[in-house]
Amino acid sequence: MIYKCTNAYYFNTLSAIGGIESHFYYMAKKYGEYDIVFFYRKGDPKQVSRIRKYARCYQINNDDFLECDVLFCCFNREILDQCKAKKKYLILHGDYKDMVERKQLDKEWLPIDDRVDGYLGVSQSVCDSWYEMTGIKAQCVYQPVVFDKKDKPLLFISATRLTPEKGWSRMQKLANELDKNNVNYLWYIFTNSAQEPLPNMIFCYPRLDITDKLELFDAFIQLSDNEGYCLSVAESLSKGVPVICTDLPVFRELGLNDTNSIKMDFDMSNIPIDRIRNIRDLKFKFKVPEDHWLKYIKKKKSDYKGVNMKVRATTTYYDLELRDQIKEGSIIDVDENRAKRLVEKGVAEIIKENKYETKSNKKLSKQSKDL
Repeated sequence: MIYKCTNAYYFNTLSAIGGIESHFYYMAKKYGEYDIVFFYRKGDPKQVSRIRKYARCYQINNDDFLECDVLFCCFNREILDQCKAKKKYLILHGDYKDMVERKQLDKEWLPIDDRVDGYLGVSQSVCDSWYEMTGIKAQCVYQPVVFDKKDKPLLFISATRLTPEKGWSRMQKLANELDKNNVNYLWYIFTNSAQEPLPNMIFCYPRLDITDKLELFDAFIQLSDNEGYCLSVAESLSKGVPVICTDLPVFRELGLNDTNSIKMDFDMSNIPIDRIRNIRDLKFKFKVPEDHWLKYIKKKKSDYKGVNMKVRATTTYYDLELRDQIKEGSIIDVDENRAKRLVEKGVAEIIKENKYETKSNKKLSKQSKDL
């Protein structure tokens, strides 16, 4: 088949991700109206689909032929023999000098080709590198970057096990419904559960405390079967972050209402997409119910000063309490009993003590100095 166009743009393989693929997309988005037609041999369907929103895009084979005014080829030069063009340009995307020095590319494989009329570099650094390696000048064109005018994505956060009782299936339903309705969002989930994330979910390693991160987010999501209290919900509301949650008795007890939360039925049949889109509009003040523990705690002044020892690992070992590999030289905070055990096992030495000392850790400190 013979393809005719004004400008032909060629790259052999459009992968699922990559800089060349984004380059194609931005070129189509910014210059597609100038009769740029994009050609490839293999292509990821999603990449091809987004290019086709702005310009024609065709898969070709060895029997096809191109006729155009200008041909632009990225890296792959096999198209040069399948194209009749008034001008042919090779686009340079890499720092060839650095690639050769790092032995990522053999110098004899530099894309010097007398079939092209010129070289275009996507930055001046690329052009300078090319000239230093080949003595051939390239013209700097820079990469186009084109954005649609969109609102910033909604940022959601959860900190939960991804188990049935904690509402993993509801979380999936919510995410699928948001995706289906083109809601622009990212959902950060702090968890140690092994599940497959959906496209706009980001699984994060669990933390002991996320309260310093809550104010970065637009909503906290908790879709459990039941909760006895749910500290994460109370923490979020206390920070002025609204909550998307199941309609649980304890949440009604804590004071969750339409001003500070969006409540879901257990079957997720009532997902209010528009309310979620506009969840940033919820403004409220929230105060957690006062606790009553002092009715039951015996009041006596404590002399405890917190963690009172620092130890340095003298060898690499696996710490059962921390459930982590501790590398030699690492410094960790421990109580005096753990410090004693680590010293006795020969895996650590005491390097610092707080002012508060007991007879036992004074003795232990002397022991560690004698090691």
